[in-house]
Amino acid sequence: MRIAIVITTEGRSTSTDHLVQSLREHTRLPHDIHVVDHSVDPSNLSSSSNFWFPDRHGRGEVWVQCTAMNAIRTSTAYDYVWFLNDEFAVRTDTDPVGQLVEIMEKNPKMAMLCPSDPTGEHPGSMPQKGIEWHAATDTPHVGFMVRCTAVDEVGFLNPKLRYCVGASIEFAYNLYTQGWFVAYADTVRAHQPASIKTPPGQDPARIQAISERFAFDYMFSNYGWEWSTAFSNAAAGHEFAVNGFMASHGKWSKCFTADELEIRRAAVADEAPLLQGNPVPPTEVQPTAEVFVEENQDVVLHSDAQTKLLVWPKYDSAEDLEIMLSEYGRLLINRPDICLCVRHDPERDVEINAACAAMALVHERLFGPDVDLHILLVNDEIPADKWWQLGEAVDGSLVLPSAHKDAERAAFHEALQVQVFPDVVALRNAISAPSRIPSLEDLFPGMEQLAG
Repeated sequence: MRIAIVITTEGRSTSTDHLVQSLREHTRLPHDIHVVDHSVDPSNLSSSSNFWFPDRHGRGEVWVQCTAMNAIRTSTAYDYVWFLNDEFAVRTDTDPVGQLVEIMEKNPKMAMLCPSDPTGEHPGSMPQKGIEWHAATDTPHVGFMVRCTAVDEVGFLNPKLRYCVGASIEFAYNLYTQGWFVAYADTVRAHQPASIKTPPGQDPARIQAISERFAFDYMFSNYGWEWSTAFSNAAAGHEFAVNGFMASHGKWSKCFTADELEIRRAAVADEAPLLQGNPVPPTEVQPTAEVFVEENQDVVLHSDAQTKLLVWPKYDSAEDLEIMLSEYGRLLINRPDICLCVRHDPERDVEINAACAAMALVHERLFGPDVDLHILLVNDEIPADKWWQLGEAVDGSLVLPSAHKDAERAAFHEALQVQVFPDVVALRNAISAPSRIPSLEDLFPGMEQLAG
C-alpha cells in the first residue's frame, strides 16, 4: 500500500515546510509528500515543492488539484491520495494518515473520507460522539482522502469549476451514482477555513457571491432545476445528519433576486412561461458573449463578417447548446470573418431572456469570462413560408441534434435554400484556415499547463 499526500500552496513556504515536517515525522505508512505551488511568482517557492503549476488565469485550487492528480499518478500507483493545503489545521502527532486509511480499509465502498471539523463550517462536518465515522453527502474541496480505485471508475473533480464551490458536491454525486459513498472521520479532527482567493482590491463578500452564483448556474444547467433532489436520491441508501446538497442549494439561491431565479428556471423548463413585468434586457443577462438583438423586418443581418452562418438551437436542450458552443463555437474562436447568427423564434422558442440566460450559462461553463464568441442573435418574427428570405441573408446553416427529432426544425434548413453543414467536421472542411490558428489555451482553457 502507498499513500500520496498532496499539499497545495501559493508561495507560503513557512507554513508549508512546517506541515511537511510534521507529516514526515508522524506518518508511519509508506507515503510520498507532493508539495504543489500554484503561485505566479516562483521567488517564494518552498524548498519542499515538487511541482510548480502557476495559476496565471485564476482557475482555482480545484484545477491545481486535478493537475496534480494527473501528474503524481503517471509514475506511481497509489492506493489513496490525501489533499491538503498549507492552511489546513490538523494534529499530525497522532498519525492522521494512518487513522484515515484504517477507516477506509475497513469500508471498501468508502470513496472519500474527510476529517470532521469541530466548527461545523461545512454542512455535515461536525464530529459525532461515540462513533468512528459518519456518512456525508459531500465534503469540502480540501482535506479529503480519496480512494484511487474510485477515481479510476468515476473520475475526479471538475477542473472547470474555477471558483471551487460545488466541485466536491458534483464529485460526491458521481460517486453515489456508482455505488460509492462519502464520509467524515469522527476520530480525526481538523479545520480548513472555507475561504476563496480574493483578487487584490476585490470585496471578499462579492467574490463569494460570484462563486456561489456560478456553482448554482453550473448545477442546474447540467443536472436540472431540481438537482439537489436528484443528488439526494442518489445517496438515499445512507443516513445524514445534514443534507449538504439541500443546504448548498438553499444557500446559493439566496445570491439571486426572484426575477433572476425565474429566468434560470425558465431556461430549463419544458415550456418556459413568459415573465411578468419588465424583463431584464437580453444584453444584461448575457454578459459573456456579444449578443445583438435585431428587429429588422427586412431580414438584413448587420454584420461586417464575410461569412454568416445560421444556427437554430432549442434553448431548453442542453445537447443543442453544448454542440452549438462547444463544437461549432470552438471552431469559430478568433474568426472575425465568420459571424455565428443564432436564430430565436418568438413563436416557437422559450422567452428571449430565458434563451439568453441559457446560452450564457453554457458559454460561462465552457469558456469562462475571458473568451468572447461573436454572436448575432436574430429574433425577427418570420413565418415559415418566409424562411427563404432569411436564407438570402446567410451563407449556410448548421445542424443541431434537435433537427433530427423535430420535423419543423429539419424543414427549416431545407427552406433556407443554402448550404447545410450537418456537423462540425463538414464545416471545418469547408471553411478556410483562420488568420491566427487557435492555441491550445483557446480551445481548451486550462490545458496549457498540462501540455507544458
